[in-house]
Amino acid sequence: MKKLIVFFAVVFTFIVFTSCASEGKRLSGNPSEILDVETYNKLQQQYKSIKNFQLGTAIVKKDKYGLIDENGNEILSCIYDTIYGIKKSFRIIMKDSLFGATNIDGEIIKQCVYSSVQDTKCDYLALKLNDKWGVCDVKGQDVTQYKYEDIRTFDDSSFVAKYNGVYGVSDYQNNTLIPFKYDNILYKFEKKYPVTVVQSGKYYGLYNSKYEQVLDCEYGEFMADSSGYVSVEKNGRKGLIEEETGKIMIPFEYKNMGNYSEGLIPAENLNEDWGYLDVNGKIVIPFEYSDAGNFSEGLAAVYKKTGKYMDFGFDRIETRKCGYIDKKGHVIIPFVFQQSYTVAMNEFHNGLAVQGYTNNYLCAKNYGYINMQGKWVVKPKYDDARDFHNGLAEVVRDGKYGYINTKGEEVIPCKYDEYGGYYVNDSTIQMNKDGIPYYFDLKGRVISKPE
Repeated sequence: MKKLIVFFAVVFTFIVFTSCASEGKRLSGNPSEILDVETYNKLQQQYKSIKNFQLGTAIVKKDKYGLIDENGNEILSCIYDTIYGIKKSFRIIMKDSLFGATNIDGEIIKQCVYSSVQDTKCDYLALKLNDKWGVCDVKGQDVTQYKYEDIRTFDDSSFVAKYNGVYGVSDYQNNTLIPFKYDNILYKFEKKYPVTVVQSGKYYGLYNSKYEQVLDCEYGEFMADSSGYVSVEKNGRKGLIEEETGKIMIPFEYKNMGNYSEGLIPAENLNEDWGYLDVNGKIVIPFEYSDAGNFSEGLAAVYKKTGKYMDFGFDRIETRKCGYIDKKGHVIIPFVFQQSYTVAMNEFHNGLAVQGYTNNYLCAKNYGYINMQGKWVVKPKYDDARDFHNGLAEVVRDGKYGYINTKGEEVIPCKYDEYGGYYVNDSTIQMNKDGIPYYFDLKGRVISKPE
């Protein structure tokens, strides 16, 4: 079981090009389809470029950038070094290396006097003035003082900030939700995780979704997921906690523990054997495996030692084989697959699981996909492979990235340098090649970048 350790690394997305759904009569799309013929042709001569409309306005360029409305009127003069696409309720503008903002109608709500800005994906904007951060609302009204050394705005209700050298959580009415006393805070992890992990020194604690502290900062590793339970470490041993109450469900007596999935938790005892527990700590599947994964679609990947060894000169390693069991511990797919080191966890998603093969019996080298009967659906021909998601899976061949469907067909060919991620509610995939992003729908068709 691979360990998942909560660590505190927050990547600020300063500027992202996306857009909201169209509201009312505000139009979005190609300017040639929104403007009448005469106006469009006139503007083509007036400007060097006209970008697509977003909710009633479009970025235009002379020597510098400005905005026009749906009638072709210039509502923001072309005096800006950069104007960015609408993000939720704001459009970021930049002049002389300083930032400001407009609302979605192109009206300036913040002049370009700020040294930095954080696009927050909500109806508040974080701005930096005189080396301190503050927050404004959609009207440009400041709702906090510019007093924070660091700020992380997350949603329309609250944000994490650093004040006087320590972190806390506040709402936009300046009410402290989590005290400013922590070395770091991981707030509402990945949005699906409603609780907040706090750090003091090298130890961690927990606040529930009501901002009530349920665990003091006396724990080590946190295994974060969205199940309602959290695996934590104390004094070198793992246990399971109910996240909303802090109640100890499984005592701290295991060497390692996986995620709570489909009613069971994989755990490793002090003899380094793996089995499965229910949420109350009852042993459901005996501790007889050398490794065990999370359940997914009714099956879990488990490993058994083969009794065969490989010598590396400096070490002698016993080999293992992977099979699959159901939630009663019955072997459904025999132990015939080699140990793999792909980024996937050998879990079933969309009815398929990553597995590998090589003539070297220590670990797999080439990867494909098996079905729930253990039969190859996609032959092991890729250098690496990831789990299926929304009917597609990322694969790597000869160092190039692409996507296949559940039939094994390459809907996005393996010719891209890297994978950029999903966008717009998982409906768009970004792939990068030679530093240029390309965008695809879930059928592998090339589309324009989501506005």
